[in-house]
Amino acid sequence: MDQDDMGDDNTMGSDLEDHASETSDTKKDGTGRGGSGGAAGGGGSGGGGDSKSQGSSSSKPRRARTAFTYEQLVSLENKFKTTRYLSVCERLNLALSLSLTETQ
Repeated sequence: MDQDDMGDDNTMGSDLEDHASETSDTKKDGTGRGGSGGAAGGGGSGGGGDSKSQGSSSSKPRRARTAFTYEQLVSLENKFKTTRYLSVCERLNLALSLSLTETQ
């Protein structure tokens, strides 16, 4: 019986070696896919089904896009040219001066 168990271990060892070589090939390739089984992989980020599931979910309604006036755009662009990241206080003051909410 011990010989049968060793036979299984050898088979398992060769499976691990095969998996290790596939993994190293994937890293060298740089595409993130295995050589022949790329399409059979589970959750790829570019799958077509992902966009459908996001579009039909009604768990969180989308916020309407803000239509900025010309003056607001000029003021915002000038501010962000001088200061790329605004503090909370600067953000609030800028929003109030342009009649916008802090989030806008």
